[in-house]
Amino acid sequence: MTVQQVVDAALRKARILGENQSATGDRLTDTVAELEDLLASWEQYGLQGWVLGSQAVTLVNATASYTFGTSGTGATFRPEAITDVYLIETDTMPLVELDRKTYFGIPDRTTAGAPTNYFYDPQLVGVLYLWPVLADVTGYTLSAHYRKRLASSLLSTDTLSIPPQWMRALKLQLALSRSVLYDKPAEGLGMQAKEAFDLCYGTNNKIPQQPLVGWPDEW
Repeated sequence: MTVQQVVDAALRKARILGENQSATGDRLTDTVAELEDLLASWEQYGLQGWVLGSQAVTLVNATASYTFGTSGTGATFRPEAITDVYLIETDTMPLVELDRKTYFGIPDRTTAGAPTNYFYDPQLVGVLYLWPVLADVTGYTLSAHYRKRLASSLLSTDTLSIPPQWMRALKLQLALSRSVLYDKPAEGLGMQAKEAFDLCYGTNNKIPQQPLVGWPDEW
């Protein structure tokens, strides 16, 4: 589910939104911020999944690299990984990923031309390198598909990649926190949220305090 869908489901369960309504404006922004805080609190229990999304990167003439992080030129958030990159002109062209050794082993990393390769370096500020380098970006767009921590700068269009039982617990806990904020108590919601979280944590408490790693199908 996307972040928007999770927010809408939680607010409907809390009786803040009607059946066909969707959160917008400050209500959406505030609820997404609450969702980030909730997910951050889960990490102490070893509950760690991923967010999947895509980011349009504004290309600049003769620029070989774009940063991801605070004041980044590619995005103002930092993904743990960039999994796919597409160069779009008339057609959509997937770029081939390079590892660090291969990219930095290229004799001339400023070679001009349409990019065919990329390398992402997930440092404190992530850096996306393209090669070759476009001298004239007119007519081109770039789309970077990423993976990042659940509690990291959520966008409403992001997709949460977590097990189904976690999703239920997440929506119930978010609904509970919003119902308290808006003074709209829903009977039994607190007990449902606790039971859902206990079940969620129970599937992962054999090694307490250890974050899950890898993709969901590896858990």
